Amino acid sequence: MRRPRTTAMVYAAVSALDALLASAESPGVKRIRRITKPALMPLLALDAHSHSQPLREVDVALAASWVGDVGLLNSSDAGFLVGVGGFAAAHASYLKALTAPVPDSGTKRATINTAAGAFSTAAISAGTLLWKRLSQTDPLLRVPVAAYAGLVSTMGFAAVRRGLLTGGGPGRCLIAGGILFTVSDGLVALTKFGPRRYAGLDTLVMATYTSAQALLVAGLRDATSDR
Repeated sequence: MRRPRTTAMVYAAVSALDALLASAESPGVKRIRRITKPALMPLLALDAHSHSQPLREVDVALAASWVGDVGLLNSSDAGFLVGVGGFAAAHASYLKALTAPVPDSGTKRATINTAAGAFSTAAISAGTLLWKRLSQTDPLLRVPVAAYAGLVSTMGFAAVRRGLLTGGGPGRCLIAGGILFTVSDGLVALTKFGPRRYAGLDTLVMATYTSAQALLVAGLRDATSDR
């Protein structure tokens, strides 16, 4: 039982270090992040496999997230598009895992409907704001960015719905993971398309992102093993 604790601690430590480094601008720190950031998803995958054999969709999501992480290390438009493509694939894979059939007694239908309304509102609001902003700066990105915003919100809602249906510790992990991933991607959009740079925002992006990934992986692992 020692190895799972060790791999989780290493992931947490590297995540914290990378989050702290994310807002720094010095060339030396940027070079360090070319080591810490690409290491995140392999470490999380190692921890997932040290507990049990995770869902295939989780492995795919972590691999696609690694592509996204590496792509976003490059500040160019090409790097951004590679990053968005990687994370779109990750969200789609998580979505597949989260929408697997589970018992639904209907007792939590009102809460699920409220969550659906909240995520729909968030998706429409974010998509509208980004559309207006990109109309002024980069019209070609309007459709892919709006589609990505919809995908993010759909995955976030699916995680909350699955968490409500699952209940217990795994359910709480899924709910928190879905919300944090949605928040993290919203912060990325603010960083990329906002009217100005906000101090410390990149650190918050990475903190919410790495937490979300760990929570989704743990929630799906435990929810699946309990079935």
